[in-house]
Amino acid sequence: MSAVADVRDQILALLAETHAAGEVKLPSERALASRFSVSRSTVREALRGLADQGGIVANHGSAWVVQTGTKQLVQALGLQLQFGELTHDQLLESRLVIEPPVASLAAQRRSVEDLAELQRLYLFMSEAETDSEFLRYDIAFHEQLARCTGNGYFVLAVTPLLVTLSETRQESLVEPSRRPMVLDEHRTILDAIHARDSATAGSAMREHIGSFARSVGLAIVMDAVAPRRRAAGGSTARPRKAAAAKRQPKESDG
Repeated sequence: MSAVADVRDQILALLAETHAAGEVKLPSERALASRFSVSRSTVREALRGLADQGGIVANHGSAWVVQTGTKQLVQALGLQLQFGELTHDQLLESRLVIEPPVASLAAQRRSVEDLAELQRLYLFMSEAETDSEFLRYDIAFHEQLARCTGNGYFVLAVTPLLVTLSETRQESLVEPSRRPMVLDEHRTILDAIHARDSATAGSAMREHIGSFARSVGLAIVMDAVAPRRRAAGGSTARPRKAAAAKRQPKESDG
């Protein structure tokens, strides 16, 4: 392995160790060179290789920052909304498909520490002085639910949707009754997570998303998922109904 490739791998390992979220500044080239006992030119070449792969970007001259997949997905969703390739309804439908099962899994898998963090975020929501602060802790609450599952993909899937919809979600808070309603909905979800009641956690999340849709007039159909599942899963339910309908005249004629 070349010195450049070796340094590149060490930088990747360094990033993995930090579990960085969002945008994080890397150590300087000099610091990295000292850490890995190589020349600055070797470090610079390794950094440029990572930049070519899209993992890091130059920022403010010689500084480098790493961008996680979450940040890149937020940017991509924002552009797709701007150019009409996605709609707010479609993003909300995605939340409807992803988040109720996530809440159910969170109820099953959460640890004592996970629950404590959810309770802390709920308290911060209840004490928030501004709508923007309230929304920040709201998003953090949903992200923590995803972390409770122990599946990092769910965080990657949920966070971009929440952030991309944040402007619309903040608009919904203009209505004075909305914040208390959102708090009540989060309380119901939190209580279900505490009780490890996966069914209630999932249904409460589904109602929470539907409540938001109604508050901003988005035309999401709350039972849109169920018909698609029935269609994809075959016709096991419909034939029974059809058979029952055919039997009824015979029974009544008798």
